Amino acid sequence: QAPSALSPTRDIEQARRRRNLVLGNMRRLGFIKTDEELKRYLETPVVLNPAPPVKETAPYFVDYVRNWLTRDRSLSPEELKSKGYTIIGTVDLNLQRICEEELSKGLREVEKQIEEQKPERFAQESAKLGSVKKGQARLARIKEVRSDSIVVTLQGYTATVPLPKTLPYFDPQAVVKPGNLIDIYIQDVRKGKLEAYLYDKTHVQGAAVLLDVKTGEVLALVGGADYNDNANNGQWNRAYQGGRQPGSCWKPLLYASAMDLDDASGKPRFTPGYVIIDEPLTFPDGYSPKNYEGRSYGPTCLHEALVKSRNIPTIKLFMEIGPKRAVPLYHRFNMVTRPSNWQLDAVPSMPLGTPNITPLELAAAYAVIANQGVGIPPHPIRRKLSARNPSESSIERAERVQVLSPQAAYITTRMMMDVIRFGTAKTTVGKWIDEQTAKGRKIPEIAGKTGTTNNCFVAWFTGFTPELVLAVYVGYDQHRSMGPKMVGGKTVGPIWARMMDRILQTRSDWEMKFPVPEGISFVPICSKSGKRPTEACYASGDNVFPNAAFKAGTEPSGTCTYHTSAPQESIQSEEDAESAYSQSGLEDTQNVPSRGFRMRFW
Repeated sequence: QAPSALSPTRDIEQARRRRNLVLGNMRRLGFIKTDEELKRYLETPVVLNPAPPVKETAPYFVDYVRNWLTRDRSLSPEELKSKGYTIIGTVDLNLQRICEEELSKGLREVEKQIEEQKPERFAQESAKLGSVKKGQARLARIKEVRSDSIVVTLQGYTATVPLPKTLPYFDPQAVVKPGNLIDIYIQDVRKGKLEAYLYDKTHVQGAAVLLDVKTGEVLALVGGADYNDNANNGQWNRAYQGGRQPGSCWKPLLYASAMDLDDASGKPRFTPGYVIIDEPLTFPDGYSPKNYEGRSYGPTCLHEALVKSRNIPTIKLFMEIGPKRAVPLYHRFNMVTRPSNWQLDAVPSMPLGTPNITPLELAAAYAVIANQGVGIPPHPIRRKLSARNPSESSIERAERVQVLSPQAAYITTRMMMDVIRFGTAKTTVGKWIDEQTAKGRKIPEIAGKTGTTNNCFVAWFTGFTPELVLAVYVGYDQHRSMGPKMVGGKTVGPIWARMMDRILQTRSDWEMKFPVPEGISFVPICSKSGKRPTEACYASGDNVFPNAAFKAGTEPSGTCTYHTSAPQESIQSEEDAESAYSQSGLEDTQNVPSRGFRMRFW
């Protein structure tokens, strides 16, 4: 009876007539007992069951592939669906699964950390915000949990806060319970009562991108906790869409660029031992940057400044290079969009990581440093085969770009290795490496950088081995803080370490050492003077970097005198310092001297 022709998916009316013929025969043969029963069956409409939802493997990666294929409009989304293309992707499904699982697990741990530090946040809010006012977002105490609402109290006020059908938490029962603190937005304040709604719109989110350093292939890409979770913006692919401020993960791009700059005589202008004075700094417009710790550290070599993520020395380095000269240096690292579309302002705060950057862009920028200064545009496709001619491949590869000299890239890599050994990632990523090494496991050399934005809105860790670069960030989709102390090293470092731990277990033949280019020498240096250390340096408690990398001929020849003599006073008057802003390059390309340079704007 030509089943394909009678299929309801092809001709539903023909299928209905055939169904009715069969029902009539069943009545005639006695399988259907009464005419009323037959009538009921005949009047039942033929309805197709909905197709089961397609659960794609690696949905965030697939989404990125679709975008990548259609971004230049040479192929429309409709053509991609209808033309029968076969796409050979770069994804390693094992590595993709690892990144998906560890990001999901890590985000749940971050949610627990956010809950644990709410009492500290509550105390800070009470001191800072004072009495309850309309328009505030702040923590309130849960008094009662109902089926569709909660009753909260705050400074003697009560409020009944409606709850959405889907609560924006990984573990709602752990968050929404009597006695806990919860974020609300105060819509109105009335006598003894508040009108308020739940401030949490979605749970904390994140992204991860894994690239092959030498080829630019995207090996794994995860843009959120769950692609199919519409209640939490699941299909927003944070790995390549939008962008977040990278915080201090942005700093290596400036330091790497500085290592390639020459002075007027053609000699390298900056080295890891170059000293900048870390002290209070205020610009004429009132901007007064601070280090994360809230204090200044005096003489600081560039190696130490990057390892300890010092803000003031970073800004001084930026100003000495000249902002208008420095901005194009950053654009060279944008391997995703060429020419670069980054929105970079030539202002003192920019080198601290204020531009919006995607994890894919940051991973590709770090790959430049990891790959001896060579930039490779990341790509998710090896071949695109047409249905008409499966043997033809139509993917064109973008050209590689020599962004840095191999020497500058390696010098920066050495500094970033010490971020893990001595700096902001020591207690997480560094601890993991030490634990694995103690077990006899061989771990490739790893370099990286933590990043945290103002008020802990977003936290990052991006790191690389000789073959891989992995960028991970966490934060709310809302522009809001995760809470005090939710910094990159503490928050994202453990997630990154677990991902990399499992990734490295998938092979036994990883390249173990970063290749050392010609013209590099290794010298121990004191973190304060940038010179060769003395016994006094080791005894001081300040960092001594045992294997700082220098371009041959630029390594320090003298020994440290900082730890054997009294610190020097300012060598620049306040009057001279007040002119630094106009001389810095914001208005022209002149430079401000930084060696022994102290700015004071009181």
